[in-house]
Amino acid sequence: MASLPLLSLGFTFAYLRVIKHMRLAAFHVIVPVAMLLASALSFFMVKPYYIYGTTNLYHPKTEKCVFVGTSMMEWNKCIDKFMNYDSVMIAKTTAMSSTLYTELDEFAQKRGVVTNGKVASLAQSFMTNGSVERTETDSLDKLVQDTTIRELDEVTVYISRLADEKTVTDKITQNTALKHVELIQADRQFEEFFNWYDYFVETESYCNVYRFYK
Repeated sequence: MASLPLLSLGFTFAYLRVIKHMRLAAFHVIVPVAMLLASALSFFMVKPYYIYGTTNLYHPKTEKCVFVGTSMMEWNKCIDKFMNYDSVMIAKTTAMSSTLYTELDEFAQKRGVVTNGKVASLAQSFMTNGSVERTETDSLDKLVQDTTIRELDEVTVYISRLADEKTVTDKITQNTALKHVELIQADRQFEEFFNWYDYFVETESYCNVYRFYK
């Protein structure tokens, strides 16, 4: 929580003002010891925010990487992972996930949100930002025709959760020599989180990550 530092600061100043008026020596010892004990317990028992998740994406299985996403430019979530590869190619598909809207709608309804079946249209508008051009631009064909991809024996492919996974997988396996697919890491499920915000903040990549190989 962003307010915790301010609360801690307020408590500290309040404590300093109070002890000026307290004449009990024990009080001057008990509170600092209690704060130190609480800090020690938190250090050992509470998982810090910055190490949330179970990602193994910082240990690449191939030298090169491909990211296939949508108009939402989800690749920016993975920039830190891309640094581990010798090269990265980014492609875009117009084929949106056929199940995502249903998953989002069910996720919202289970948490008491009245959607009136509007999640699909809302998500589509958000993903394309109302631009027809964004819905018509697709670079998957150029990706599978690229000589670099055709010469590879293996490559790691990040497939956005927003994209239609089967369309991307079939496009690669049917148009390149990379006929085999191995799951490296599946994206986390919505059910693991309390709300959408937690998912978008804590998930590792918004992607299912695969190794394609000959």
